[in-house]
Amino acid sequence: MCICRQDKREISEEHLRNALTKIQQKHPLLRSVIRIEDAQQPRFAVKEDIESIPLHIVQRQTDMDWLTESEREWYRPFKEDNKPLAQLVWIKGNSVSELLWVLPHCVCDGTSIVTLMRELLGLLDNPDKVLEPYQLFESVNEFLPQGFELQKNHVKPSSICYWQDFSFSCNERAEKEI
Repeated sequence: MCICRQDKREISEEHLRNALTKIQQKHPLLRSVIRIEDAQQPRFAVKEDIESIPLHIVQRQTDMDWLTESEREWYRPFKEDNKPLAQLVWIKGNSVSELLWVLPHCVCDGTSIVTLMRELLGLLDNPDKVLEPYQLFESVNEFLPQGFELQKNHVKPSSICYWQDFSFSCNERAEKEI
């Protein structure tokens, strides 16, 4: 997601890094890596000692730099073991800057990225704001009503596993092609 901030206030690198730290502490998936211990079921693993969300700063030359950086980031895999599954690109200009969140879809959907951008901009406006962290869920069962039995439903567990496997295999194929 890219957003242009065209007001006259300067974006402070210190405030930007502070905001990224607070956002990372709030969201467990931004402190996670993907572990593939069993090829059938990749899992998120929260790492408390994970590196900070990288801030990549690019000097803004043209109005199309955001598109160039977006295309460049599209092909960068998130494979490093101690780095988060997120990056922020700051296309820094004298009077106009763009901020580009880069995250894989397994971590962040459209609604979530809007939330991240809202939090980021809110923290830039108010660096002292506190974001309350939340717990990562352990299982889909935490979302099911008490007493719910998957076997009685129309969706069989094997079909759920099939779609999970299919999704991850598509991602693996895409990475190999890249």
